[in-house]
Amino acid sequence: VSPDLVIGREGDMPWHYPIDMRHFMDTTIGHPCIMGRLTYESFPRRPLPRRPNLVLTRNADYVLKTGAVRFDNLLAALDHCRAEDRPVVYICGGSGVYREALPLADEMILTHVPDRVEGDTHFPTWKP
Repeated sequence: VSPDLVIGREGDMPWHYPIDMRHFMDTTIGHPCIMGRLTYESFPRRPLPRRPNLVLTRNADYVLKTGAVRFDNLLAALDHCRAEDRPVVYICGGSGVYREALPLADEMILTHVPDRVEGDTHFPTWKP
């Protein structure tokens, strides 16, 4: 997240930090990753390999590639994780999903980037 809470621009991240991407990949491997449809579509390789991809969309006709599962809402995805005995779940965006998930979170991993960038998607404000 930038100093101005920017997390996206035109469907992509407005910076490139390979070490942070490596950290994300290493941390989330083997754990469910919940994300909105636009975030899912922003990944060049999808679904994200070696982890369950839970994609939130209200579009019942939306077709996902093998390895990803569609849910209507965050609570349904979290219920699925509980039923599968998956206590560690990562929320991977976008802004609306973060906003809904923050009050439910036990822990947050957030990378602060020093760059001030233009963007159209922001991380929600929260009280730690």
